[in-house]
Amino acid sequence: ATFVARALRIAGVHTAVIVAPSMSGGYAFPLLEQVFIKRTEKVDIRGFIPVAPVMVRKYAPMLHSFDVPALVTYGRLDPLRRKDEEVLSNGLPLSETLIVPDAGHPCYVDNTAAWHAGLSAFLDKHYA
Repeated sequence: ATFVARALRIAGVHTAVIVAPSMSGGYAFPLLEQVFIKRTEKVDIRGFIPVAPVMVRKYAPMLHSFDVPALVTYGRLDPLRRKDEEVLSNGLPLSETLIVPDAGHPCYVDNTAAWHAGLSAFLDKHYA
């Protein structure tokens, strides 16, 4: 998490929407914890887009503290979806859900057009 915050600072990024596919949940959730709960990182995170991320159960008790628009994303055919989708959707207070049709775990690869359409609609709604 500190690595991500440092990389954003070095790149000159002052505000960010964090997109966290799969294993990058291992970086994203700790970063969100440091920004919103511990307040040890001064990164202006404006949104969170978890795409079938890992570590959902570990961070479930603190999801309610991540007070930014969130787009919970899974491929309809992702076998991990049933396990964590509801936890994220119910835990994140400002969440919306995108289920990408005809897509498995890497839904942004399996159905790029649907992923881009859903992502664009979310970003336009909250940040245009």
